[in-house]
Amino acid sequence: MKKTIILAICLLTVGAGVALAQQKVGHVNANEILIALPEFKTASDSAQNLEFFYQNELKELQGDFQKRATDFQESQGSMSEAMRKIKYESLVEEEQKLQLYAQEVQKELTNKKQLLMKPLEEKLMGAIDAVAKANKYTYIIDASLLIYADGDNIASLVFEHLNITPPAETSLQNGEK
Repeated sequence: MKKTIILAICLLTVGAGVALAQQKVGHVNANEILIALPEFKTASDSAQNLEFFYQNELKELQGDFQKRATDFQESQGSMSEAMRKIKYESLVEEEQKLQLYAQEVQKELTNKKQLLMKPLEEKLMGAIDAVAKANKYTYIIDASLLIYADGDNIASLVFEHLNITPPAETSLQNGEK
């Protein structure tokens, strides 16, 4: 009985080793390729333009608020207690609305960036998937997560699949395997 168990363990260990040896692992710096996509610049510029617009709008609104707050501080001494309270509460409410608007703007910017980048990310993931299947890779790992890489760098294959030229300074030229 013991011999049968030991034999079964040996066979499982050998079988697992063979299975692991048959796996093909590659890595790629997905962000590097994403940035090299021609559509990336357009999407990035669009997001930056929207961000610039909102920043200017917020600066203008904050400047207007600051002016009203300064005017209130300078003139509150000549106001009645009731008027001072009304103006103060109005400023507090305006400040809260301004903060809420700033948060909404941030959410809008985040959503817009995600919306602009989603088709690019899908295109990149499709290319990586196609390259992995065509070259029979079991796993493709993003190089940004690696401390040590002993697998194949498939970046050149993905660039080729996407029909784009790698930028001058990529991990391909930096001697990564």
